[in-house]
Amino acid sequence: MKVMYLYFIFLIMLTDPSSPLIGPSGTWKDGSYVLTGNAGMATHAEILGDIDGFNIGKRIMAEAWKPLSQHLQEYYIGESAKRFDIFKSHTTKSELQSEVYKFANLYETKDASLVSTFVRNSFTELAIQRAKEIELASQSAVTAFCTRYASELAGWCK
Repeated sequence: MKVMYLYFIFLIMLTDPSSPLIGPSGTWKDGSYVLTGNAGMATHAEILGDIDGFNIGKRIMAEAWKPLSQHLQEYYIGESAKRFDIFKSHTTKSELQSEVYKFANLYETKDASLVSTFVRNSFTELAIQRAKEIELASQSAVTAFCTRYASELAGWCK
């Protein structure tokens, strides 16, 4: 699963903890997908798309000889109904947590200005504090994912 959306959940938690993190769902109406509530940092459709991308990527790695069109057809005709089961069979909560944390660190480093990089490198205490903040926020983002999809993920989040 791409960790980008979970990282953006992490960002919003730092700036506005009252904002919705994941959601809402939506419905198709007159050819447009309409959200059924206030948009969070990642909509239900975006999270499902990430899970599908992760699952399809695993299919491609296992059967690289098949054309992409065949993977997509096989996945969306039958397997997508079991997307969460497939996802759970290929990763763990701990692995997801680790990926969100790594992405958050890389994203922050890429986004940092020269001044903040200098400060982070000059003051070890600040770097340690920031790493703890990123760890806590990334754990909270994965917890939000587990909470939103508790019935689909069942015991995977424990």
